[in-house]
Formats: sequence, C-alpha cells, structure tokens
Amino acid sequence: MTIKYEIVIWWSDADDAFIVDVPQLEGCTAHGPTHADAAREVQVAMRLWLDVSEEFDMEIPEPRGERIEWSYIWLPGEGQAESGASRKREIVIYWSDKAESYFAEVLDFPDCVADGRSYDEALAKAQAIMDARIESGEMNGRDEIPNPKARLHFA
Repeated sequence: MTIKYEIVIWWSDADDAFIVDVPQLEGCTAHGPTHADAAREVQVAMRLWLDVSEEFDMEIPEPRGERIEWSYIWLPGEGQAESGASRKREIVIYWSDKAESYFAEVLDFPDCVADGRSYDEALAKAQAIMDARIESGEMNGRDEIPNPKARLHFA
C-alpha cells in the first residue's frame, strides 16, 4: 500500500544517489540509485516512521494532499548585490483545509514554515523568516546557511 505523503527527490553528488525527504515527517529520508528505487525506499522509511510514532503516541500529521504551487524566490535586500548567501530558494506553498490557511515552506531550512490567510501573506512571512535566518548566519559568521538545492523533483 502506498503511503500518500508528499516527497521531495533530488540528486546528491556527495552521496552518489537520489535522496528523498518527506517534509511532513521530520527526519524521514531515504535514498536510492534511481528515482524509482528512492521512491520505493522512502515508502519503507515512512511506514517505519509512522509505526514508531504510533507506538509512542506521537502526533501523526495527515497527508496534506495536493501541492498547490511552488515558487523560486530571489530576495536581495534593498540596494544589495547578489553577494553572500543566495536568497533564491524553493518555497512550497499549499492550502490546508484543516487549518483553513496557506502554508509556505522553505525546503532548504528545516522548520522554516509560515502560515497566512492568503497565498501572498504566507509567502511574505516565509520570506521574512528565511531572510532573518540568512542574515543572522551572515552576521555571526556561521557556516550553517545551506546552499540552495535548485534541483528538486517532485513525485
């Protein structure tokens, strides 16, 4: 039986494999030499994630259903050149019937999620959170600002 959570698949040169992430299930990842192998492996990972969560009475999110839209965002500050950490990031935007809100998720930054009553409000909030994290990292000289993935494939 196929578990119906959204998955994100991308190629990793470092791992020499396709990596799969399940954004709704924190820490649930898998990999494989092909898209198909990675997608099959993530089904096993999701089943294990759900079984462990159920066993420990943890909250299990409902699959959010259809992806509404995703956007590439570029946000250099006013008068700022394209130096420093790139603000061109994949932001996934989707509607939640349960919350009656839009959600915008910056996939490069764990837990960078914002909600809003409109698409634009959710997007603006996510951009502000992303900018704050990048600027904080740059000001403090931290190397933890992830590079944009820019090669996402959705299945």
